[in-house]
Amino acid sequence: MKLSDAKWLSIFTPVGWAILGLSVVAILIVLWLFVTGPQRAHEEAAKASAQAISASSRTSASKDAIGVVVGAEKRTEEIDTQSKESRDEIQHAPGADAPVNPAVGDAGRRAVCLRESSRRLPACRKLLDAHP
Repeated sequence: MKLSDAKWLSIFTPVGWAILGLSVVAILIVLWLFVTGPQRAHEEAAKASAQAISASSRTSASKDAIGVVVGAEKRTEEIDTQSKESRDEIQHAPGADAPVNPAVGDAGRRAVCLRESSRRLPACRKLLDAHP
């Protein structure tokens, strides 16, 4: 039998050729899935792992940020308390009612009024508005 003789091709009917063609396509699809399936599973696992790490990092960063804000608020509160105590101590010290050079008094009051704890006092508002 020679290959040039096409008689061996006539053993299949058109339906047989269709079944053979579909079988070859099905085998190729199964092989493709077998070859690429593990790679896709690995990529999906890596993506899920990266998303979990990212979520964990965001949670950790949020906790750190809250800690920084709370710490800053606490320090500001401590500074304001110390400023108020210092101001009260100065105002009630012996000789606090003695005359002081007006320029020195204004400079001292402005320095005190620049503190957050004193800024809202009516006398400070008046002083800071007059000398921005």
